[in-house]
Amino acid sequence: MKPFRSYSDDVLWKFKIKDWFDSEDPVARSMLRLLAADADLSNIERFKEILETEEPGEQTDEITRTKWKKTQFFLLKLRLGFLHNVFEEIIGYDKNKKSIKVKKSLDKLVNSNNPKVQKAYKELKITIEKYKTTMKVINDFRNQVSFHYVEGSFQTALKLVEQDTGEMIVNPTEMDLHSIVVDQVLEVIPCGRLLKSKVMKIKEEVELLQAKLHTFTFELFDEYFMSRCLIKKTNAPVGF
Repeated sequence: MKPFRSYSDDVLWKFKIKDWFDSEDPVARSMLRLLAADADLSNIERFKEILETEEPGEQTDEITRTKWKKTQFFLLKLRLGFLHNVFEEIIGYDKNKKSIKVKKSLDKLVNSNNPKVQKAYKELKITIEKYKTTMKVINDFRNQVSFHYVEGSFQTALKLVEQDTGEMIVNPTEMDLHSIVVDQVLEVIPCGRLLKSKVMKIKEEVELLQAKLHTFTFELFDEYFMSRCLIKKTNAPVGF
């Protein structure tokens, strides 16, 4: 598995950035921001693929398996953090009103496009509205787990797990330290202890939300590219 490999039909286009994304064009800015979010999420998926190739088997020692799971959790934190940012800052999800408040530039971008783009956008919004619990988990991960170290959040979580058995991998020779107990605390910050079935449901809904976002971004860029005849503003050979 080589997630960063090139394929036989890959083409590297080069162009003047202003020709594709003019800084004064709010539509271009919205498109570029969606592409940035999609790229971040795609890179998380690529790193997940690499991690899967290193997945330890059942016969592997417990420390190796624990280190692997810790890295998995790290990628999850990044993924949910990126999802929160794109839903709130680009799509316009209001976590307080728990509804969609469309950004004007994005609204203009979508409404002026073909039915395929509008359908993909509508399906994304419907999915966001439908999965309010998972959206809250994503929000709480972003604001309490992914990029923050709030004392109050840690205190609340500690009260839930302080009677559990904590784990720490220490190597004095290498001066190496893996604080597994940190993940044991962090994973209960967003919504406390959850049944395994509930965790699986949230994971499935996160997958669907990300898939809907990717589909919308892809359809939108395809229309953006075609409607503005951007192929003429690249180094692509005539007739490509």
